[in-house]
Amino acid sequence: MSFLHFYSQAKNAHSIIVNAASTRQHASPGEIIALLDDLESHGVTVTHADEFRALVNFEPAPSTVPDPFSTDPSAAHGTVTERSLRSGENGRRMSIAWADYIRDAGRKLLDSMAAEADTYIETLRPSFDAAATTTAAALALDLNENTTYETLVEDGTPEEIDAWRAYLEARATLDRIATTRIAMSAWLDLPPQGNANYSTEVPDYTPAFVTADTPMSRNVSQISANALTHRWLNLQNSAGTALNLNTIAELDAVGYARGHAVA
Repeated sequence: MSFLHFYSQAKNAHSIIVNAASTRQHASPGEIIALLDDLESHGVTVTHADEFRALVNFEPAPSTVPDPFSTDPSAAHGTVTERSLRSGENGRRMSIAWADYIRDAGRKLLDSMAAEADTYIETLRPSFDAAATTTAAALALDLNENTTYETLVEDGTPEEIDAWRAYLEARATLDRIATTRIAMSAWLDLPPQGNANYSTEVPDYTPAFVTADTPMSRNVSQISANALTHRWLNLQNSAGTALNLNTIAELDAVGYARGHAVA
C-alpha cells in the first residue's frame, strides 16, 4: 500500500471525524456496507450485519392486477388497495419513509458496532502482531527506512534480503489493518480521532498502533514521505515491544479522550 493511499485514507477518515455531526447521521447504506465488507474481510463478525444487508437489499414483490373472476374478493381488495397506496404521491412518501427507516437502522448499527469495537480489534490483533514481529526482525538486522531492495541486491546478505521481502509483505498487512482501524475511529466515533496540526497534515492515528503506556497527543516532528512509507519501521523496535494494536479499553485506561492525552 503506497504512502499516497494511506494519506488519502487518513484524510478521508479525518474529514468524517471533523464533520461527525452531519456525516455519521447521514451515513448512506452503501458507506455502512463498505465498512462491514472491510471488517469482514479481516474475519471480523459484526452483530446484525446480515440483518442490515437484508434491509438494504429488500425489494417488495411486484404487484399485479388480480383477475376479478378467479381471485377471492378479500385478497383482490388487499392487492388493489396496496397498488393504489404505492402509486403517485403516496408511493413517493412510502419510498421516503422506507429510506428513512433504513438510514435509522444504519445509525443504530453504527452505535451497536461502537459498543463491540474491542472484539473487532481483538480479531485484527493476530495478523497485526505477526506483521509487527516480522518488522522487528528486519530492525534486528539493522534494516531501516533508508534501506532499499536495490542496495540489498548489491550489498546485502541472503538473510537481509529475505528479511526485507518479509517486511514489505508485513508492511502491506499493517497498512491494511491501519486503514480499517482508522475507518473505525471515523465511523464509530472511537479514539484516537487523529490530530492534523503538524507539518505533514496527515492526521496522526499513531496512538492506536503503539504500546499505550504513556498518553501522547501527536507526533510533533516533521515526517518525510519516505519515513511515512516505512512508518512501521520507525514505530517498532528490534525487541518487538513498541507496536501494539490497542483496544479502546487500553486507550481509555491511559487517558485518551478523542485522540488527545487528558491533562
